[in-house]
Amino acid sequence: MLTGAMALSPVIIGCESDSGSDAATTGTDSADGSSDATDATDGSTDTTPDAGDGATDATDGTTDATDGTTDSTDGTTDATDGTTDATDGTDGTVDSTDGMEGTDGVDGTTDSVDGSDGADNGACNSPPVFGENRTRIVSITIPSAEADYKCDANGDGAQDKKDGNLNGVLANPSLASLFDVNALLAQNIAEGDIALLADLNGTWMNMYLGSKIDPAGPCFDIATTPENYTKIDDVTATTWDGTSKCDYGIDPTSFAADGCPVIAIANSAIAGGKVQAGPADFNFSLPLGELTLDVAIKAGQVQGEATGAFRMTNGRLCGQIPYPALQAAFDNVCTKDPTQQLCSFKPIALSLIKASCVGNSDADKLCSIVVGLETAEAGTLTPDAE
Repeated sequence: MLTGAMALSPVIIGCESDSGSDAATTGTDSADGSSDATDATDGSTDTTPDAGDGATDATDGTTDATDGTTDSTDGTTDATDGTTDATDGTDGTVDSTDGMEGTDGVDGTTDSVDGSDGADNGACNSPPVFGENRTRIVSITIPSAEADYKCDANGDGAQDKKDGNLNGVLANPSLASLFDVNALLAQNIAEGDIALLADLNGTWMNMYLGSKIDPAGPCFDIATTPENYTKIDDVTATTWDGTSKCDYGIDPTSFAADGCPVIAIANSAIAGGKVQAGPADFNFSLPLGELTLDVAIKAGQVQGEATGAFRMTNGRLCGQIPYPALQAAFDNVCTKDPTQQLCSFKPIALSLIKASCVGNSDADKLCSIVVGLETAEAGTLTPDAE
Protein backbone atom coordinates (compact mmCIF):
# COMPACT_ATOMS: atom_id res chain seq x y z
CA MET A 1 0.00 0.00 0.00
CA LEU A 2 1.52 3.27 -1.05
CA THR A 3 0.62 6.68 0.12
CA GLY A 4 2.41 9.86 -0.63
CA ALA A 5 2.23 13.48 -1.73
CA MET A 6 4.14 15.40 -4.33
CA ALA A 7 4.06 19.20 -4.37
CA LEU A 8 5.53 21.24 -7.21
CA SER A 9 7.61 24.19 -6.01
CA PRO A 10 6.35 27.61 -7.16
CA VAL A 11 8.47 29.16 -9.91
CA ILE A 12 8.99 32.90 -9.52
CA ILE A 13 10.57 34.74 -12.41
CA GLY A 14 12.17 37.97 -11.25
CA CYS A 15 11.71 41.39 -12.88
CA GLU A 16 14.43 43.26 -14.77
CA SER A 17 14.50 47.01 -15.42
CA ASP A 18 16.42 48.62 -18.28
CA SER A 19 18.14 51.97 -18.32
CA GLY A 20 18.61 52.36 -22.06
CA SER A 21 16.90 54.67 -24.48
CA ASP A 22 15.17 53.70 -27.74
CA ALA A 23 12.31 54.78 -29.91
CA ALA A 24 10.06 54.44 -26.95
CA THR A 25 12.40 55.06 -24.01
CA THR A 26 10.73 57.90 -22.18
CA GLY A 27 9.13 57.76 -18.79
CA THR A 28 6.26 55.89 -20.35
CA ASP A 29 7.97 53.74 -22.97
CA SER A 30 7.78 49.96 -23.42
CA ALA A 31 11.04 49.01 -21.77
CA ASP A 32 11.27 50.93 -18.52
CA GLY A 33 10.04 49.86 -15.15
CA SER A 34 7.87 52.75 -14.02
CA SER A 35 4.36 53.65 -14.89
CA ASP A 36 3.44 53.07 -18.49
CA ALA A 37 0.47 50.99 -19.55
CA THR A 38 1.53 49.31 -22.76
CA ASP A 39 4.99 47.81 -22.45
CA ALA A 40 5.99 44.17 -22.14
CA THR A 41 8.77 43.99 -19.60
CA ASP A 42 8.27 46.16 -16.56
CA GLY A 43 6.89 45.08 -13.24
CA SER A 44 4.77 47.91 -11.92
CA THR A 45 1.40 49.13 -13.05
CA ASP A 46 0.79 48.33 -16.70
CA THR A 47 -2.62 47.14 -17.80
CA THR A 48 -1.74 45.12 -20.87
CA PRO A 49 0.66 42.61 -19.35
CA ASP A 50 2.79 40.57 -21.67
CA ALA A 51 4.18 37.03 -21.42
CA GLY A 52 7.34 38.16 -19.66
CA ASP A 53 7.73 39.35 -16.08
CA GLY A 54 5.72 41.82 -14.05
CA ALA A 55 3.30 41.53 -11.19
CA THR A 56 0.19 40.56 -13.06
CA ASP A 57 1.42 38.82 -16.22
CA ALA A 58 1.26 35.18 -17.21
CA THR A 59 4.62 33.88 -15.98
CA ASP A 60 5.29 35.56 -12.65
CA GLY A 61 4.67 34.10 -9.25
CA THR A 62 1.66 35.96 -7.97
CA THR A 63 -1.88 35.63 -9.23
CA ASP A 64 -1.98 34.67 -12.91
CA ALA A 65 -3.10 31.39 -14.42
CA THR A 66 0.18 29.81 -15.51
CA ASP A 67 2.72 30.61 -12.81
CA GLY A 68 3.78 28.57 -9.83
CA THR A 69 1.70 29.90 -6.97
CA THR A 70 -2.07 29.72 -7.19
CA ASP A 71 -2.81 28.88 -10.81
CA SER A 72 -3.79 25.54 -12.34
CA THR A 73 -0.32 24.00 -12.66
CA ASP A 74 1.41 24.94 -9.42
CA GLY A 75 1.77 23.01 -6.22
CA THR A 76 -0.94 24.44 -4.04
CA THR A 77 -4.60 24.10 -4.94
CA ASP A 78 -4.88 23.32 -8.64
CA ALA A 79 -5.93 20.16 -10.41
CA THR A 80 -2.56 18.73 -11.48
CA ASP A 81 -0.28 19.20 -8.49
CA GLY A 82 0.33 16.97 -5.54
CA THR A 83 -1.49 18.58 -2.65
CA THR A 84 -5.24 19.02 -2.43
CA ASP A 85 -6.75 18.74 -5.89
CA ALA A 86 -9.15 16.08 -7.06
CA THR A 87 -7.79 14.71 -10.32
CA ASP A 88 -4.08 14.10 -10.07
CA GLY A 89 -2.08 11.02 -9.47
CA THR A 90 0.35 11.82 -6.68
CA ASP A 91 -1.25 13.55 -3.73
CA GLY A 92 -2.70 12.08 -0.60
CA THR A 93 -6.00 13.77 -0.17
CA VAL A 94 -9.30 13.60 -1.97
CA ASP A 95 -9.23 12.42 -5.54
CA SER A 96 -10.37 9.12 -6.95
CA THR A 97 -8.32 8.60 -10.08
CA ASP A 98 -4.67 8.60 -9.12
CA GLY A 99 -2.53 5.91 -7.68
CA MET A 100 -1.36 6.85 -4.22
CA GLU A 101 -3.73 8.80 -2.02
CA GLY A 102 -6.51 8.00 0.38
CA THR A 103 -9.29 7.30 -2.08
CA ASP A 104 -7.37 6.11 -5.10
CA GLY A 105 -6.66 2.81 -6.73
CA VAL A 106 -3.90 1.24 -4.67
CA ASP A 107 -4.50 2.16 -1.07
CA GLY A 108 -6.72 0.44 1.42
CA THR A 109 -9.38 2.99 2.03
CA THR A 110 -12.52 3.76 0.10
CA ASP A 111 -12.54 3.10 -3.61
CA SER A 112 -13.59 0.04 -5.54
CA VAL A 113 -11.74 0.17 -8.81
CA ASP A 114 -8.17 -0.76 -7.98
CA GLY A 115 -6.45 -3.92 -6.99
CA SER A 116 -5.83 -3.69 -3.28
CA ASP A 117 -8.40 -1.78 -1.27
CA GLY A 118 -12.17 -2.21 -1.48
CA ALA A 119 -14.96 0.00 -0.23
CA ASP A 120 -17.54 -2.42 -1.64
CA ASN A 121 -15.72 -5.53 -0.38
CA GLY A 122 -17.72 -6.69 2.61
CA ALA A 123 -14.97 -9.12 3.56
CA CYS A 124 -12.91 -6.10 4.66
CA ASN A 125 -15.41 -5.39 7.44
CA SER A 126 -14.91 -6.48 11.02
CA PRO A 127 -16.30 -9.07 11.26
CA PRO A 128 -16.16 -9.87 7.54
CA VAL A 129 -19.39 -10.05 5.58
CA PHE A 130 -19.10 -12.76 2.93
CA GLY A 131 -20.81 -12.56 -0.45
CA GLU A 132 -23.89 -14.53 -1.47
CA ASN A 133 -21.94 -16.23 -4.28
CA ARG A 134 -19.64 -18.70 -2.50
CA THR A 135 -17.65 -21.58 -3.93
CA ARG A 136 -15.08 -24.19 -2.97
CA ILE A 137 -12.24 -25.07 -5.36
CA VAL A 138 -12.42 -28.82 -5.88
CA SER A 139 -9.81 -29.26 -8.60
CA ILE A 140 -6.52 -27.50 -9.29
CA THR A 141 -4.40 -28.52 -12.26
CA ILE A 142 -1.36 -27.19 -14.10
CA PRO A 143 -2.19 -27.67 -17.81
CA SER A 144 0.76 -29.05 -19.76
CA ALA A 145 -0.57 -28.77 -23.32
CA GLU A 146 -0.63 -25.37 -25.01
CA ALA A 147 -4.15 -26.08 -26.30
CA ASP A 148 -5.35 -26.26 -22.68
CA TYR A 149 -3.93 -22.91 -21.53
CA LYS A 150 -6.96 -20.93 -22.77
CA CYS A 151 -5.98 -17.77 -20.89
CA ASP A 152 -3.94 -14.74 -21.92
CA ALA A 153 -1.50 -14.85 -19.03
CA ASN A 154 1.02 -12.36 -20.44
CA GLY A 155 -1.59 -9.89 -21.70
CA ASP A 156 -0.33 -9.78 -25.29
CA GLY A 157 -3.79 -10.35 -26.75
CA ALA A 158 -3.13 -13.94 -27.79
CA GLN A 159 -3.58 -17.34 -26.16
CA ASP A 160 -0.48 -19.31 -27.02
CA LYS A 161 2.64 -21.05 -25.75
CA LYS A 162 3.98 -17.82 -24.24
CA ASP A 163 1.20 -17.88 -21.64
CA GLY A 164 2.62 -20.98 -19.96
CA ASN A 165 6.29 -20.42 -19.14
CA LEU A 166 5.93 -22.23 -15.82
CA ASN A 167 3.57 -24.83 -17.26
CA GLY A 168 6.27 -25.78 -19.72
CA VAL A 169 8.82 -26.06 -16.94
CA LEU A 170 6.63 -28.39 -14.88
CA ALA A 171 5.97 -30.50 -17.98
CA ASN A 172 9.68 -30.72 -18.75
CA PRO A 173 10.78 -34.38 -18.66
CA SER A 174 13.57 -33.48 -16.21
CA LEU A 175 10.95 -32.60 -13.57
CA ALA A 176 7.91 -34.54 -14.78
CA SER A 177 9.84 -37.80 -14.40
CA LEU A 178 10.56 -36.95 -10.76
CA PHE A 179 7.06 -36.04 -9.59
CA ASP A 180 3.53 -35.62 -10.94
CA VAL A 181 2.35 -32.19 -9.82
CA ASN A 182 -1.29 -32.75 -10.84
CA ALA A 183 -1.53 -36.06 -8.99
CA LEU A 184 -0.09 -34.41 -5.89
CA LEU A 185 -2.60 -31.57 -6.17
CA ALA A 186 -5.48 -34.02 -6.54
CA GLN A 187 -4.39 -35.96 -3.47
CA ASN A 188 -3.89 -32.83 -1.39
CA ILE A 189 -7.37 -31.57 -2.23
CA ALA A 190 -8.94 -34.94 -1.54
CA GLU A 191 -7.20 -35.22 1.82
CA GLY A 192 -8.16 -31.68 2.78
CA ASP A 193 -4.60 -30.37 2.77
CA ILE A 194 -5.70 -27.79 0.22
CA ALA A 195 -9.07 -26.21 1.02
CA LEU A 196 -9.47 -23.03 -0.99
CA LEU A 197 -12.75 -21.07 -0.85
CA ALA A 198 -13.87 -18.03 -2.80
CA ASP A 199 -16.71 -15.53 -2.85
CA LEU A 200 -17.87 -12.69 -5.06
CA ASN A 201 -18.17 -9.64 -2.85
CA GLY A 202 -19.20 -6.40 -4.51
CA THR A 203 -16.81 -6.09 -7.45
CA TRP A 204 -14.25 -8.35 -5.81
CA MET A 205 -13.39 -12.03 -5.89
CA ASN A 206 -11.79 -13.07 -2.60
CA MET A 207 -10.08 -16.36 -1.83
CA TYR A 208 -9.64 -17.94 1.59
CA LEU A 209 -8.02 -20.92 3.25
CA GLY A 210 -10.64 -22.96 5.06
CA SER A 211 -11.77 -26.27 6.46
CA LYS A 212 -15.08 -28.08 6.78
CA ILE A 213 -16.94 -27.15 9.92
CA ASP A 214 -18.43 -30.65 10.10
CA PRO A 215 -15.98 -33.04 8.39
CA ALA A 216 -18.27 -36.01 9.02
CA GLY A 217 -21.41 -34.23 7.88
CA PRO A 218 -23.58 -35.28 4.95
CA CYS A 219 -22.39 -32.58 2.55
CA PHE A 220 -20.57 -33.78 -0.53
CA ASP A 221 -18.26 -31.56 -2.52
CA ILE A 222 -14.93 -33.32 -2.86
CA ALA A 223 -13.97 -33.71 -6.49
CA THR A 224 -11.12 -36.17 -6.08
CA THR A 225 -10.87 -39.22 -3.84
CA PRO A 226 -7.68 -41.26 -3.45
CA GLU A 227 -8.30 -44.96 -3.79
CA ASN A 228 -4.98 -45.71 -2.16
CA TYR A 229 -3.24 -43.12 -0.01
CA THR A 230 0.15 -44.74 -0.57
CA LYS A 231 0.01 -44.29 -4.34
CA ILE A 232 -0.59 -40.82 -5.68
CA ASP A 233 -1.38 -42.40 -9.06
CA ASP A 234 -4.59 -43.85 -7.65
CA VAL A 235 -6.63 -40.66 -7.59
CA THR A 236 -9.98 -40.87 -9.32
CA ALA A 237 -12.23 -37.96 -10.16
CA THR A 238 -15.72 -37.77 -8.75
CA THR A 239 -18.31 -35.10 -9.38
CA TRP A 240 -20.23 -32.70 -7.20
CA ASP A 241 -23.79 -33.90 -6.61
CA GLY A 242 -25.12 -30.46 -7.53
CA THR A 243 -27.04 -29.86 -4.30
CA SER A 244 -24.92 -30.43 -1.19
CA LYS A 245 -23.15 -27.33 0.10
CA CYS A 246 -20.60 -27.77 2.86
CA ASP A 247 -20.13 -25.07 5.50
CA TYR A 248 -16.58 -23.87 6.06
CA GLY A 249 -14.53 -22.13 8.68
CA ILE A 250 -12.11 -19.52 7.33
CA ASP A 251 -8.52 -19.45 8.56
CA PRO A 252 -7.60 -16.04 10.08
CA THR A 253 -4.39 -16.05 8.02
CA SER A 254 -6.62 -15.45 4.99
CA PHE A 255 -6.83 -11.79 6.06
CA ALA A 256 -4.12 -9.14 5.90
CA ALA A 257 -3.31 -6.68 8.67
CA ASP A 258 -5.73 -4.11 7.21
CA GLY A 259 -8.60 -6.60 7.56
CA CYS A 260 -9.07 -7.31 3.85
CA PRO A 261 -8.48 -10.75 2.31
CA VAL A 262 -4.89 -11.44 1.30
CA ILE A 263 -6.16 -12.72 -2.05
CA ALA A 264 -8.57 -10.11 -3.43
CA ILE A 265 -9.07 -9.63 -7.17
CA ALA A 266 -10.69 -6.45 -8.43
CA ASN A 267 -13.11 -6.04 -11.35
CA SER A 268 -14.98 -9.29 -10.70
CA ALA A 269 -18.45 -10.34 -11.76
CA ILE A 270 -20.66 -13.18 -12.98
CA ALA A 271 -22.61 -12.28 -16.11
CA GLY A 272 -23.98 -14.19 -19.06
CA GLY A 273 -22.93 -17.55 -17.67
CA LYS A 274 -19.32 -16.42 -17.32
CA VAL A 275 -17.19 -15.47 -14.33
CA GLN A 276 -14.44 -12.91 -14.83
CA ALA A 277 -12.12 -11.47 -12.20
CA GLY A 278 -9.38 -8.98 -13.04
CA PRO A 279 -7.06 -8.27 -14.72
CA ALA A 280 -5.49 -7.00 -11.50
CA ASP A 281 -2.39 -7.48 -9.39
CA PHE A 282 -3.00 -9.79 -6.45
CA ASN A 283 -1.29 -12.12 -4.04
CA PHE A 284 -1.72 -15.85 -4.49
CA SER A 285 -0.60 -19.04 -2.80
CA LEU A 286 0.56 -21.16 -5.73
CA PRO A 287 0.30 -24.86 -4.88
CA LEU A 288 2.90 -27.09 -6.52
CA GLY A 289 2.08 -30.45 -5.07
CA GLU A 290 2.99 -30.44 -1.39
CA LEU A 291 4.87 -27.16 -1.71
CA THR A 292 3.03 -23.83 -1.72
CA LEU A 293 4.68 -20.66 -3.00
CA ASP A 294 3.32 -17.32 -1.80
CA VAL A 295 3.76 -14.96 -4.74
CA ALA A 296 2.39 -11.75 -6.24
CA ILE A 297 0.71 -12.18 -9.61
CA LYS A 298 0.83 -9.26 -12.02
CA ALA A 299 -2.18 -8.48 -14.23
CA GLY A 300 -3.72 -11.77 -13.16
CA GLN A 301 -7.25 -12.91 -13.87
CA VAL A 302 -9.71 -15.69 -13.16
CA GLN A 303 -12.21 -16.73 -15.82
CA GLY A 304 -14.52 -19.63 -16.50
CA GLU A 305 -18.08 -20.79 -17.08
CA ALA A 306 -20.47 -20.17 -14.18
CA THR A 307 -23.73 -21.84 -13.22
CA GLY A 308 -25.97 -21.63 -10.17
CA ALA A 309 -24.90 -19.41 -7.30
CA PHE A 310 -21.22 -19.94 -8.11
CA ARG A 311 -20.11 -23.19 -9.69
CA MET A 312 -17.18 -22.67 -12.05
CA THR A 313 -16.20 -25.10 -14.78
CA ASN A 314 -13.38 -24.86 -17.31
CA GLY A 315 -11.91 -22.24 -15.01
CA ARG A 316 -8.51 -20.66 -15.46
CA LEU A 317 -6.35 -18.49 -13.21
CA CYS A 318 -3.50 -16.90 -15.13
CA GLY A 319 -0.98 -14.07 -14.93
CA GLN A 320 2.71 -13.34 -14.59
CA ILE A 321 5.04 -13.80 -11.63
CA PRO A 322 8.35 -11.91 -11.37
CA TYR A 323 11.25 -14.36 -11.36
CA PRO A 324 12.85 -12.80 -8.22
CA ALA A 325 9.56 -13.40 -6.36
CA LEU A 326 9.56 -17.06 -7.38
CA GLN A 327 13.16 -17.48 -6.33
CA ALA A 328 12.48 -15.81 -2.97
CA ALA A 329 9.39 -17.97 -2.42
CA PHE A 330 11.38 -21.14 -3.12
CA ASP A 331 14.13 -20.03 -0.75
CA ASN A 332 11.64 -19.17 1.98
CA VAL A 333 9.76 -22.48 1.83
CA CYS A 334 12.82 -24.69 1.42
CA THR A 335 14.67 -22.97 4.26
CA LYS A 336 11.75 -23.61 6.60
CA ASP A 337 11.17 -27.18 5.46
CA PRO A 338 13.90 -28.64 3.23
CA THR A 339 12.10 -32.01 3.26
CA GLN A 340 9.45 -30.69 0.86
CA GLN A 341 9.62 -32.87 -2.24
CA LEU A 342 10.13 -30.10 -4.76
CA CYS A 343 12.94 -28.62 -2.65
CA SER A 344 15.05 -31.60 -3.65
CA PHE A 345 14.76 -30.40 -7.24
CA LYS A 346 15.07 -26.68 -6.50
CA PRO A 347 18.32 -26.07 -8.45
CA ILE A 348 16.92 -27.83 -11.52
CA ALA A 349 13.56 -26.09 -11.18
CA LEU A 350 15.02 -22.58 -10.82
CA SER A 351 17.40 -23.14 -13.73
CA LEU A 352 14.55 -24.21 -15.99
CA ILE A 353 12.30 -21.39 -14.76
CA LYS A 354 14.96 -18.73 -15.36
CA ALA A 355 15.54 -20.01 -18.90
CA SER A 356 11.83 -19.98 -19.74
CA CYS A 357 10.85 -16.57 -18.37
CA VAL A 358 10.99 -13.36 -20.38
CA GLY A 359 13.19 -10.35 -19.57
CA ASN A 360 16.56 -8.75 -20.18
CA SER A 361 17.90 -9.64 -16.74
CA ASP A 362 16.94 -11.86 -13.81
CA ALA A 363 15.59 -8.79 -12.01
CA ASP A 364 13.01 -8.00 -14.70
CA LYS A 365 12.10 -11.50 -15.89
CA LEU A 366 8.38 -12.30 -15.83
CA CYS A 367 7.11 -15.88 -15.75
CA SER A 368 3.63 -16.60 -17.11
CA ILE A 369 1.47 -19.36 -15.71
CA VAL A 370 -1.98 -20.87 -16.27
CA VAL A 371 -3.77 -22.82 -13.51
CA GLY A 372 -6.90 -24.86 -14.14
CA LEU A 373 -9.76 -24.54 -11.63
CA GLU A 374 -13.05 -26.35 -11.04
CA THR A 375 -15.36 -25.39 -8.18
CA ALA A 376 -18.56 -26.45 -6.42
CA GLU A 377 -21.00 -24.22 -4.55
CA ALA A 378 -20.21 -23.71 -0.88
CA GLY A 379 -22.49 -23.16 2.09
CA THR A 380 -21.83 -20.66 4.86
CA LEU A 381 -18.40 -19.18 5.54
CA THR A 382 -17.52 -18.41 9.15
CA PRO A 383 -14.24 -16.90 10.38
CA ASP A 384 -12.38 -19.20 12.75
CA ALA A 385 -11.37 -17.81 16.13
CA GLU A 386 -7.91 -16.25 16.25
